[in-house]
Amino acid sequence: MEGAYLFLLIIILSGYLFTKNIGINILQCVIVCALFGGSQDPLDFYNYEDIYNTVKQGYDVSYEIGYVWLNDICGKLGCSYIEFRYIAGILFCSALSIIIRKLTVHPNAVWSSYLIFSAMFDACLLRNSMALIIAIIAILLLVRARSTKEYLFSAGLIALAALFHSAYWVLLFFIPLWILINRKNGIKIGRASCRE
Repeated sequence: MEGAYLFLLIIILSGYLFTKNIGINILQCVIVCALFGGSQDPLDFYNYEDIYNTVKQGYDVSYEIGYVWLNDICGKLGCSYIEFRYIAGILFCSALSIIIRKLTVHPNAVWSSYLIFSAMFDACLLRNSMALIIAIIAILLLVRARSTKEYLFSAGLIALAALFHSAYWVLLFFIPLWILINRKNGIKIGRASCRE
């Protein structure tokens, strides 16, 4: 077990030292996917497994509808709960990789920061991670929005994120605040980028 922690520590430190190395980036993504599928938090894992099996058997579940919908699709495809978690991990990592590469030329540092996040090893990140991806896209679109239609589209994406994790409803309150600040100060936001 100590060997696994040492390997993880080396990958994390390598991400900070070699921020653009594609090999390290691939290893980081594989580790995150493995944690999605393989971590078995004693409380959350079994609770989410019960929800998945209940949905797979065709019963109604009172839970975030987006998450239940994803459970339903994977259940109808005949996936086991572990396979469902790996599918969620692959979707999350793929989307996050695209977003990170658009925002920075140092993706490995971002992935290393994500890997040291203490809840990374907890099964509850399934819902939050799906919502996070949608919310990041919504925020990026909000920053660039200039018309009512664009603001509404961003709000719609935030609502979609909240269908996976209800905590994301709070983001809707920031849209009017952003519009107010943006118009009041005449802020002109160009393309959001952290590139050096």
